[in-house]
Amino acid sequence: MIIKAHKQGNSMMITLPSFLKVEEGTSFEPRMLENGTIELVPTTKNPSSMKELFKNWNGKYNPDPEMKDWDNINPSGNEIM
Repeated sequence: MIIKAHKQGNSMMITLPSFLKVEEGTSFEPRMLENGTIELVPTTKNPSSMKELFKNWNGKYNPDPEMKDWDNINPSGNEIM
């Protein structure tokens, strides 16, 4: 498959084919390699929930000693529990 760059304003645009399964809104860091290859490196995605943030974490929870009182504080507003 061959794709072409096209001009949009002051930028050059390249459309990525759907078989690459790039999610809408994905951010990339572009790099130009010495051989002229353009590399798009996905940046770290911000998690949409605490569950997503910790989905691959299997370690032990070791809270900072200065934060020990936080476990016993009741919410006072619309905090997420």
